[in-house]
Amino acid sequence: MIIDKIPELNHSYTPLFLKTLNRHIIQCLNDEEGDNTFPELLRCIEIRHKVIIRELERLSGDDRKEFAKNESEIQAHLDKMANKLLKAYKDKLLEFKRAKAALKRYE
Repeated sequence: MIIDKIPELNHSYTPLFLKTLNRHIIQCLNDEEGDNTFPELLRCIEIRHKVIIRELERLSGDDRKEFAKNESEIQAHLDKMANKLLKAYKDKLLEFKRAKAALKRYE
């Protein structure tokens, strides 16, 4: 598995739909065959962004500040995981290219 530990994506201000979406994101990140779920993960992240923006518009005062603070922390974790995934896919691609070049030498 590329991702060591997936952080909790929910907090006390997380609305129900976002909790469901977060659970689906975690399932995608836990998928051993991540190549197949990458488009689904991307779609969920895009929807997540829209839900967070909508929730920020709906909330006000201290609730809005707390929600934004919590989501900022979660986003930092998601960014770290995305960078790990990106590096892992780049490493896989480099390995594949090297193997392909080695095979060509034997043709």
